[in-house]
Amino acid sequence: MYGRPLPLLSVVNGSLQDLNSVTSLSSPSAPAPLPSPSPVNAPPPPPFYLPSHSVPLRALRQFASSGSLAPPPSSSPAPHSSEACARPVVWRLLLGQLPPALKGWRGAAEASRGAYWAFVRELVDGSPDEEMQSPELGALKSTAEPAVGEPAAAGPLSDLLSKTALDSASPDSDVFLLHEILKDVNRTFPDLSFFIAPPHSLPRLLSLSRLLFVWSKLNKGTRYVQGMNEIAGVVFYTLAAGEEETGLDAADAYFLTSSLLSSMVDVFTPSLDDDETGIAGRISAVMSLVRLHDPSLADHLASLQVEGQFFLMRWITTLLSREFHLPDVVRLWDSLLASVNRDNFLRYACATMVFTVREELLEADFSGALEILQNYPDTDVDQLIASTKALYSFETAVTQVVSAKGCRVTTAMVEASAYLSPSVIIAFGFRGGVVTPDLVDALKETSGLIKSGAASAAKDVGVMGKSVWAWGKQAMADLGEKSERAAEVRRAKERERLARQTMEQMRRSNAEKADRARQQQEFLAQQREVLDEQLQDQINGGS
Repeated sequence: MYGRPLPLLSVVNGSLQDLNSVTSLSSPSAPAPLPSPSPVNAPPPPPFYLPSHSVPLRALRQFASSGSLAPPPSSSPAPHSSEACARPVVWRLLLGQLPPALKGWRGAAEASRGAYWAFVRELVDGSPDEEMQSPELGALKSTAEPAVGEPAAAGPLSDLLSKTALDSASPDSDVFLLHEILKDVNRTFPDLSFFIAPPHSLPRLLSLSRLLFVWSKLNKGTRYVQGMNEIAGVVFYTLAAGEEETGLDAADAYFLTSSLLSSMVDVFTPSLDDDETGIAGRISAVMSLVRLHDPSLADHLASLQVEGQFFLMRWITTLLSREFHLPDVVRLWDSLLASVNRDNFLRYACATMVFTVREELLEADFSGALEILQNYPDTDVDQLIASTKALYSFETAVTQVVSAKGCRVTTAMVEASAYLSPSVIIAFGFRGGVVTPDLVDALKETSGLIKSGAASAAKDVGVMGKSVWAWGKQAMADLGEKSERAAEVRRAKERERLARQTMEQMRRSNAEKADRARQQQEFLAQQREVLDEQLQDQINGGS
């Protein structure tokens, strides 16, 4: 499977060329897969070995993540040396812009570059007539004259920005979009000579603006936001082919940037903020990790009302590109891009950054804590990466032990000590993640005392409970007896009431009968008087 070692390929003058004279970056043996997580005492992975027909991506990830690539330049990249050409190719492989099979590299590169310039011709060169008059859009056209000259004090693009009036431009127009992009790009890594030194700073920044403009036009569902320029700037800087900016570097940088931004679309979509993959969800995930491993620091930040969004929003949306010097960012991205789960690596890296400055944070007030987190101090990035990996490996090992044996976390930490690295800053509330067997025994003894005390208390409560039960039983009996007497009284009163009611009804009935008899007697008396009067009248009439 592994044949003669082949050199990596480089982008030189817009084409992939074999570097046949490069000294091999390999050892003659194939890399053996390592378990994940790897014990601390495991042997280090062998140097990356490029086989003759296909790149083993797992070995490549280990190679890139271990820091084996050449250190990034501290200022402007020099023309590609044999070592410098490795990182651009490795990043293309890690982001899927080149296939593992070497025979497909040239075709993939030519296809992606052709596609990018087709986008430029359609979206920039073919802008509507009324927008072609914009000096900004005109400067981006592939047919524009190369821009050279001394940069202005306010940035290489400041003169171009001053020529555009946005009073009549719609927020949805290309002119408005490009103006926002140029304004941010003009501030991209302003201390780095690569982006500010003449004569190539202006064309480089225009190339960077063009690729961001094209991406925004092709991804209308995701509006351009500040921070995308930082991500694109890191990619463009890394792929730079030397002092001369070339269009092919811009084309390659476009697809690598597109791959990164596409994986972060949810972060830039306001409607998904509260989802697990949205910006609020990712901030919450980092703060949950801080609370899991350093609860005292989490409580301190909460007491200061220092919320994760105050610093993590920028950390996450820019992939930490603004927190370190650019060469350190490139080194950090070697490990970030090599990770199978980039979101997870970024989450643990952010938490580790908080742990790294925990002592300073614990002594700081609100403003001091914000100053530390929003202006992160100079840090050994290699140590930061080592601590990030060590924390994840140890946490994974402890979680596996807890899941398999159902034991306490402290017990699992002792059993997983083979996976504990000195790089761990804090884990599960223990400095360095160290839990000694003596500490576990002490915790068990304390737990035993607590259980014994609880049992004694339960016994006392049981004795008291029996007394309470006896008292309650008598009380219930007494209450029942009282209730029975009360019920009898109620029944007697009810019988008396019914008797009175019956007597009253009988009295009323007799009175009514007597009244009706009297009325009848009076009626009969009246009738007799009438008959007597009629009879007397007849007698008197007959006489």
